[in-house]
Amino acid sequence: MGYGCWRAEAFGPGATVGIALAAGVAGAAGSAVLVAWWALPGARGDAGHGEHELQGHPAAVTGAIGAGGTGEIAYEADGRSWRVPARSWDGAPIDAGAEVVIERLDGGVAVVERWAEVEARL
Repeated sequence: MGYGCWRAEAFGPGATVGIALAAGVAGAAGSAVLVAWWALPGARGDAGHGEHELQGHPAAVTGAIGAGGTGEIAYEADGRSWRVPARSWDGAPIDAGAEVVIERLDGGVAVVERWAEVEARL
């Protein structure tokens, strides 16, 4: 804008600088509004983890997992604490307080295995 005003010789030097500053501020504000409206909500909406993203991640059983049923686990990732439904990978019951390893997420339900079983294989 400043260059265009200067080349057209339509305004004095002070007005040219003022117009260029106003155009720059308006462009920056418009860019910030566009990013806040379009890009940031999409990034904030990703609150979960991918199916295999947590494979091998440690967790603790907070709600007992019944035989062939579901319970609840808690784990920390991305600087936050998460609680999700969970089931045992082999269908065996797991008591609350047990340490487990997440094998995968399956439709929002964590499939877990006891840490002691994983450790025995290592």
